[in-house]
Amino acid sequence: MKFIFPSVCLLFLFVGIASLDAGVETHALPHLNSEVTVGSQSTKDWTVEVGTGASYSNIRHSNGNDYKLLMNDLSFAYQLDEVSLTGWRRGFTEWVAQANGNVILQGPESRMFGISFGPRYNFVQEGWKVVPFIGAQIGAVFADSRNNALKNHRGLGQDFTMMFQVESGVKIPLSDTLFLRVSAVYSHYSNGGLSIPNHRANNDIDALGARLAFGSSF
Repeated sequence: MKFIFPSVCLLFLFVGIASLDAGVETHALPHLNSEVTVGSQSTKDWTVEVGTGASYSNIRHSNGNDYKLLMNDLSFAYQLDEVSLTGWRRGFTEWVAQANGNVILQGPESRMFGISFGPRYNFVQEGWKVVPFIGAQIGAVFADSRNNALKNHRGLGQDFTMMFQVESGVKIPLSDTLFLRVSAVYSHYSNGGLSIPNHRANNDIDALGARLAFGSSF
């Protein structure tokens, strides 16, 4: 946990600075609601996408938690600013809200459902047909942990669990409105010690995986 929260703060600070710079940059483009075209891609205010992927743990430490997760999600994103800045920082920021439904293929529990939200920064480069991005989300999930944890001390310890996620990849346009998103995802699940001592130990999950999403902008 001691390495997670500093990483969160740094990422949110980076996105925040980029957003503030975008607001004062003199080379800012017109608002993307007018469908500014970047390469072959036309961007708009809202996007919706459905994603799936696989994630595996435990990558940070070994405490007996051997999980395999099937990730499923539905997300909405709203563009917060204009394409601005120059060089590698050129891009714009989105705010993402996501509903998550993870099937646990291997592990003491069998499912986790929840919501998360956070910023995503898109690096828009002249002439590029793909848009690299980086984002972070925080949220809460509910797992079927309590009964399983009583039988198996390796479980999460309680149903309510908090999560943190970092994602990085590329957005690939298919048309003016349709796109694919391919990304690598790091996820951390922990109840922050809330299950101690009433239930069981807080055995957190650190998982790394890949995600593929299909979406539309409007």
